[in-house]
Amino acid sequence: MDENKWLRRKPQSNLDYLGITLIAVAFYMALLNAQSFLNGVNRILGILAPFAGGVVIAYCLNPIVKAAMKYLFRGREKCRGLAILLAYIVGLAIVVLLMVLIIPQMVGSVVMFYQNFDGYAQNLLNMLKELDAETPGVDLSLAVTAVENLNASMSDLLGT
Repeated sequence: MDENKWLRRKPQSNLDYLGITLIAVAFYMALLNAQSFLNGVNRILGILAPFAGGVVIAYCLNPIVKAAMKYLFRGREKCRGLAILLAYIVGLAIVVLLMVLIIPQMVGSVVMFYQNFDGYAQNLLNMLKELDAETPGVDLSLAVTAVENLNASMSDLLGT
């Protein structure tokens, strides 16, 4: 069979021309109402997102269920619910462990940024002033003023 026969086929009847015209009008209307169309797509994706999350969770926990069924419960189908419960407990423990490891690192990074913010802003300000002096055709005074205002605002906000 020729896969592209529909692409090479020329319209032969009024029905063919009507079909092409209706497709063109539908495409035009879709472009004309693109925002409404995209809103509808976003609404559908919002509805499907929890199901997609459930599929991802099931996919990640399935190896744990299989291993529990094979090694702990020796294939007894009546214990499948316990294997699923065990998989949820193990998955939750992994998430909690990751949070325990990640959150202190994030807090440390934010604290370090907070402590060094004045230095970062001053380095950026010095770099902009040097760049402004080296490039006489380019006016960087607006950027310098913006960084100075940002530094003052952040100092007020952070209480330094």
